[in-house]
Amino acid sequence: MLGVDEDSDPEFDVEALTKYEDVFLDRKEQIIKSLDHITSEPLTNNESDIIRYLNISLSGVGEPDEEFENAMITYLKMIMTRDQGAADRLLEHDAKEEFVEFVLDSIIDYGKSLQRLNFKETQGENWWSFVDLDRVIKNDTIRHHHKITIDTTDTVEIHSTPQSDWTLARHMLDSVYESYRFTGELEPIIDIAVFEQVRAYIYSFENELETAGVELRDRDELIESPDENKEDNV
Repeated sequence: MLGVDEDSDPEFDVEALTKYEDVFLDRKEQIIKSLDHITSEPLTNNESDIIRYLNISLSGVGEPDEEFENAMITYLKMIMTRDQGAADRLLEHDAKEEFVEFVLDSIIDYGKSLQRLNFKETQGENWWSFVDLDRVIKNDTIRHHHKITIDTTDTVEIHSTPQSDWTLARHMLDSVYESYRFTGELEPIIDIAVFEQVRAYIYSFENELETAGVELRDRDELIESPDENKEDNV
């Protein structure tokens, strides 16, 4: 699969890519034309379109094999992920300076557009690319103004309070938990680094509440009934 999830580690077959570097350099103009077409507005091309156009630009170079396909996919993934380590990866495999420059130029020129196409493919048309917060103090109360950017172009703003944000946080965690129960697989769902940060926040709040004398339910009891009290009331 070509699409790369935001939090996954893409697999780069750099050995295959450098093996066919002369092919890519020979067809540099055709590849650039393909990328120009793929990233032209409106950005509606899907994964199969991207592969097809690149196949056209590289056609006639011999009988394609699995290694050649891996080279093509790796080239596209480096662009889609705007891979900051692309030059080092290529140089480690003794890539020509001209080819390293070509790949870096491809990332700079087409990375943002192909990344948008990738996330549309893996997440959907209204994928979100950025979230920010303005904390507003008014009449001695705290208000949260969440700004969510959709597809790098449109920004929507949601107003809330720290108290009502718990409902939103619960809704998000509930959606992740239900997806886990549906698939039964943790690895594709849990980002360990983010999970540990969430745990840190929860443990910190728990310590503060216990210090304040608030009685909390037992951990084992909560694990047995995670679906209780899920009504989304603000």
